Amino acid sequence: MDGRLYAMWWTAVLLVVSGITLSLSSTAFGQARASGWLNRQYDSIGDGETYQLIMETNTLVFVVFGSILFGAGILLALASMGLQLFAAKPKRTTELDESLTEAEIH
Repeated sequence: MDGRLYAMWWTAVLLVVSGITLSLSSTAFGQARASGWLNRQYDSIGDGETYQLIMETNTLVFVVFGSILFGAGILLALASMGLQLFAAKPKRTTELDESLTEAEIH
């Protein structure tokens, strides 16, 4: 496998794994960011509804970003497999193989 295709393949794997990780951990990340927002509210304007809205928004952001990374990784993996299939050079016969083939014909 060519070095560029090898790097392309590992980039695709990294994108897929990071996309799955972000999507599956989005609730924890969203909750952590919302808790950080709540800790920064000194004037006690952080009510429950606003906290819930910020948590859901941050969770959705991580799900969307993880899905984009996952999709990009899948597309890159398919592209690298396609390039590998179409870039494969056909095997050439050597002169010895050609002479053996001609001898078998006669």
